[in-house]
Amino acid sequence: MTGIRFPANSPNSSAERHLQMEFMKHTNELNGMKKFLDHKEVPPQILKEALAIIRNIAPNFPQLLRREHFLQQILILFRIHHEEMKQNGPLNPKSKYVKILDIVEPCVICVLSFIRDPESKRALFGPKSSPADKPLEEMFGVIDMLTDLLLILNAQLRHDPSLSRKQILLVMKITTQVLCLIAQEREGAFLIDERIKSKKPKQGEQPHPLKQHPLTTMIEAFDPPKDEAEKKINTFSKETINLIGRMNQDQMNGIFRPSEHLRRLANVHRNILQGPPLPPQVHF
Repeated sequence: MTGIRFPANSPNSSAERHLQMEFMKHTNELNGMKKFLDHKEVPPQILKEALAIIRNIAPNFPQLLRREHFLQQILILFRIHHEEMKQNGPLNPKSKYVKILDIVEPCVICVLSFIRDPESKRALFGPKSSPADKPLEEMFGVIDMLTDLLLILNAQLRHDPSLSRKQILLVMKITTQVLCLIAQEREGAFLIDERIKSKKPKQGEQPHPLKQHPLTTMIEAFDPPKDEAEKKINTFSKETINLIGRMNQDQMNGIFRPSEHLRRLANVHRNILQGPPLPPQVHF
C-alpha cells in the first residue's frame, strides 16, 4: 500500500488507531475477511486470530462492521460455541492450542463494542415498537447466552480455581459489563429481568446449574473480592440488579410500560434451557 503515513513519536493507542484507519481505508474487500470466520472451513487457530483482528477493529468501526454483517457473524460464532460450552465446558480443546473459551472471549468483547454503539445496540435489541426486521436478540438470544456464560464460567472456577482463572475472570468481567450497559435503559433491564425469571426452577423441578440467578451468583462468588477483576464483576452485577430494581419500581408506578414488542421479545426464549436452535450459517 502506498501513500500511508505512519504516526511518529505517538502513544501506542494513537498509533494503533491510525493503523486501523489506514487498514480500513485501503481494504476495499472487507467481505473477504468473512471467509476466515467460517468455523466449518477454517482451523480453530485461524478462527481465533481472525476474531482477534475484528475484536481490535470493532471499538473504532462498529457501524462499518455492522453494515457488513460482521455483528451477525460474531453472534453465530458465539451461539455455536456457547452451545459447545454447555455440553463440554469452556476449557474443552478445539485443537492443540485453542480451547472453546478462546473463541468465546473475542465474541463477547465484540458484543461490548457493538453495545456501546447506539445503532448497533438497536440492531441487537430492536426499537420499542415492532420493527420490520427481527432484532438479533430474537434470532440469537444474546441475553440468554450472556447470563448462561456467567454460570458456566463460575462452575468452572469452582471445579478448578486455578485453571485459566485470569482468562475466565476477564470474560466474566466483560459479560457483567455488557449486561450492565444493557440494563441502563429500562427496556434492557426488563429483558434481563424476564430472562433471569424464566431460568428459575419450577416447584418440584430438579435444580440445574443454569437455573440460578446469574447476578446474585456473581455477587456471592466474589464477596469479598480478592482482586480488581473480581471487584469489577461484583460491582457490575450489583449495579445491574439496582437498575432492574429501578425499572420494576417504575413499572409499578406506571412510569414505564413495556411495549407488546418488548414483551414478545422477552418471551422468545423463555423456559428453553438449551436455547433456540442454531441459526443457519449466513452466506455473504
